[in-house]
Amino acid sequence: MKKVLVTGLFTQAGLFAVRRFGKMGFEVTAADCHHLSFGLYSKYVSKRVKLPSLRKHPEKYAQAIINLLKKEPFDYYFPSFEELFLLSSYRDEILSLTNSVIPEKSAAKSLHDKAVLRKTVKLSNCFYPETFIPQSYEDFTKNIMNFETPLYIKIRQSRNSTGLRLVNSLLDLRKMFDDVISRNDLNNRELPIIQRKISGREICYGALAQNGKVIGESQHFGIRSIPRSGGTTTSRESCFCNDCSKAAENFIKSIKWNGFISIDFIIENGTGKPYIIDVNPRPSVCVNVAYNGGVDMIPQWMKIADNVEAEKLSQIKTGIRSSTHFADVIWMLYTYIKGPESWEERKKMRKQWWGERKNMFYDIICKDDRRPRFVLNLFLLVQSFKMLFSKIEPSNLFLYYNSYSDSFLKKKKH
Repeated sequence: MKKVLVTGLFTQAGLFAVRRFGKMGFEVTAADCHHLSFGLYSKYVSKRVKLPSLRKHPEKYAQAIINLLKKEPFDYYFPSFEELFLLSSYRDEILSLTNSVIPEKSAAKSLHDKAVLRKTVKLSNCFYPETFIPQSYEDFTKNIMNFETPLYIKIRQSRNSTGLRLVNSLLDLRKMFDDVISRNDLNNRELPIIQRKISGREICYGALAQNGKVIGESQHFGIRSIPRSGGTTTSRESCFCNDCSKAAENFIKSIKWNGFISIDFIIENGTGKPYIIDVNPRPSVCVNVAYNGGVDMIPQWMKIADNVEAEKLSQIKTGIRSSTHFADVIWMLYTYIKGPESWEERKKMRKQWWGERKNMFYDIICKDDRRPRFVLNLFLLVQSFKMLFSKIEPSNLFLYYNSYSDSFLKKKKH
């Protein structure tokens, strides 16, 4: 029986990988740094391994992975989240021990760091919003009155909607900028960027690529998101936008990408230009969306890991809806306590929410694999108490244990 090691199990993509490899007959070893990481408890997991903290002890985390790969032979290693960025520094050693798809460190940083991403996107001749990158806090303060609203504050290396703020008045800019810094413990070298808000429809695009060639792609738009003004999607519908597909193809070809990549587009109102607003060089929920829409990427990922030419996959079926259930429940609960809509409008939103539940695929909920949902609910219960006594952002609190930034390693060394 073939064996696979999967990490990053606080994510939909990580749990999906465990289930998909398990259904293909693999013996799955799941490894993570938190005992309540829900992907660890899938019925398809043959062995669970506890790792050091990715956030607090990144070097020990990487060494534990290497030791595990040395200890027993794995046919594949599938990293599902931000451990990819750390392990890009150990790429050669890991690939000498097993088959995997891990980007080179410089390539990963050019996409994950939004300040560097601006240059990478422009070199590919794709559209990117006007962005200000403060060189110091003083640089930010002296330029405050030069900005035009609406605009976004964004953390340079972030995930989901962590650190994302929509600013509609310059009078609020400094206060909101300071709040992002405080809540995320950012130093002067990690100051958030200021980016012009592009008005239009957002399309989340995901692809599997081999040497700059798109093998399979997934697209969806958000039905609901947290915050409701724009952020992490809680439920989504598969779609296909030809302009996004062409822009992504050009971008992926330009950077000669290998492996999974996620790109967020906004189709600007009026001009129809597809602006790239964010890129994540790793698997994401797009892998789940693709599978629900008839695009099975994992077998082709295996071919790329084996250095074998992968087969081009068919176009995704459109109109397929899916949901990250716990986040969608939080979205619904928020309609009771706040929002720009009237009470009657929010009442209609809740009625629609209840009516749509029957026709959804779920990222985590599975009748044949119930334990991940139970463990996730237990984790959320524990975390809800922490939120009452913490300044950390809710989205960051959930992914806190599986997030990684170069700054974590730098802080550890100083």
